[in-house]
Amino acid sequence: MTSLPERHPGGTFRRRALPPAVLLCLSGLPALCAEKVPASVALLPLIETSHTGGRLKWSEAAAEKIRAQLDYRPEVRLIEHRVVLDALTKLRAVLQDLESAESVKAIARELKADYIVMGFVAAYSTALVPYTYLDIRIRDGATGSLVGWACERSDRVRVASMTISSPSMEQEERLGSYIAERLRRALAGTADLAGREPVVVFPFAETTGDRYGAAAARMLATDLMDFARCLVIPPPAGVAGRDGKDLVERAKDLSAKYAFLGKVTAEEGRTQLRVSKIAVADGKCVQESSEGFSDDADIRVATSNLAQRFAPGGERILWRLAVDWAATDQGPPPFSDPRLDDGRLTIDGVKAPVDPLTGREMKEPEEPTAKRKPARGAGPGVAVDNFSVVARDAAGKTPWARAFRSEPMLSDAVADKVLAASRNGEVCALARADGKLLWRQQLGDRIATPAFAAAGRVYAAAEDGTRVCLSLEDGSILWSYSDKGRSLAVPAANDKVAYFANEAGGLVALGAEKGERLWDCKLPRAARGALRLYKTLLYAACADGRLYCLAAESGRVLWNVPLRSGVLSAPLVVPLETLLADGETEPPDWANKYEHMIFVNSLDGYAYALGGSL
Repeated sequence: MTSLPERHPGGTFRRRALPPAVLLCLSGLPALCAEKVPASVALLPLIETSHTGGRLKWSEAAAEKIRAQLDYRPEVRLIEHRVVLDALTKLRAVLQDLESAESVKAIARELKADYIVMGFVAAYSTALVPYTYLDIRIRDGATGSLVGWACERSDRVRVASMTISSPSMEQEERLGSYIAERLRRALAGTADLAGREPVVVFPFAETTGDRYGAAAARMLATDLMDFARCLVIPPPAGVAGRDGKDLVERAKDLSAKYAFLGKVTAEEGRTQLRVSKIAVADGKCVQESSEGFSDDADIRVATSNLAQRFAPGGERILWRLAVDWAATDQGPPPFSDPRLDDGRLTIDGVKAPVDPLTGREMKEPEEPTAKRKPARGAGPGVAVDNFSVVARDAAGKTPWARAFRSEPMLSDAVADKVLAASRNGEVCALARADGKLLWRQQLGDRIATPAFAAAGRVYAAAEDGTRVCLSLEDGSILWSYSDKGRSLAVPAANDKVAYFANEAGGLVALGAEKGERLWDCKLPRAARGALRLYKTLLYAACADGRLYCLAAESGRVLWNVPLRSGVLSAPLVVPLETLLADGETEPPDWANKYEHMIFVNSLDGYAYALGGSL
């Protein structure tokens, strides 16, 4: 009879018989619980790209660390390292063009591997800190095609799912998890590579040695796949240093749509990367961009910035400014919306106000602010202090304060009223002069964002999906609409239409008078911060790190800009004519291209200025 081992107190085992009923139930388990056969994976030694000489040089140590991260994963069956090395020795002729599809297929046939994991390591160091970049490619053994990629830097520790004792271990753990996840997607047929534009990134030419050219080109290729949703085709071997026209012809042979050609130069103590995007069909340059770095720790930052500009919509990025959230008492968004006052742009985390046209810090120092959360435009002298709405006069005194049962959220300024919505579902209006309660309306569920007022109406979104329109005069409910889930963005409205978002990425336009549905659409991720209506456009900054511009009349997405990380601040939209109203400011080069500017903050510590057009 089938039995299970049973442990005795002394530590030995004996077998315990199973009842017949249990045996009957277990008899059907093999068909239901049959384990999937793990993928056969060959991990090649990594290739060094930051050495002098341009020759093929293996880095065994880096590959061994990644191997240790894959060994215990059930979806992966790693081919023995010795067997891999024997196959590479046997196929030495193939290694002359290691990344070609034919070479990958030849290695896979020799090793009987389902997937080939290959990578490149670039090691740099300063006087104090070594920097190691690992750039990984996962290739299908049957077709040689790309199914996954990753690039990590060992000294930049991000949030991990476990305690890591060193940056390099953190890097290896992330890469191991990423490779396993990409293999799972490939096995399930969900690699998400359909519809991507085929491009080729050639090794960058260098004026001083060959320290950065190959490594920076590979990092840019990885970032283009992440930010620009390109499908990067490996360049053929032996093309480094060739003429640009010849490289474009090579790209045409590879059926690429665009070729990226770059040059590395040293300028005034900084290393400069200058990259051109060439249309392969006619050989014309469609876009150029450059980024510099003075420290080897910032190579990947430079290539990421370049890829961001080359992504669709990236040309709208007018400037970008690093923000130090640690310098603010309120931390990162959502309480860090950019603000414009007297032609000066104030950004939390930046010590001085900046010129909105250029992003450069202005000479006049900013007055220190009290340590309290900003009031999101509720008007001068009104702010949130703990669980109260307080008024401050010029002398710093408090003429009035109104306490709430939960933390209040203030809306933009509304004439003689202060609108406040609290987390417990309460919306109320206070008299700006003395803080007197004018009206209060209790919704059926909690509220996650401030309310919005326009044309005598107040709009609020409850977490149960209820969207309400209240009278600004007395707080009475004019209409309600049932949507799916809570909203993570402040509504937007004018006298005819109200716009709401939900946490599933949905947007809906409702008639301002009766609340009838006019249109709805779905974005990839939820809108955060606040929706912004500007003339015929609706802006939504989303959790996928993109700012979307939609036609306010139809909900059609007109364009979007990749911002690398989640955007949690409300977009600030300013007409260009407002910034040039003094008649003395020199119009920027892009003034004829864009009608207005959009300012947003992102979670990864950058403030952006974008160009918008009607």
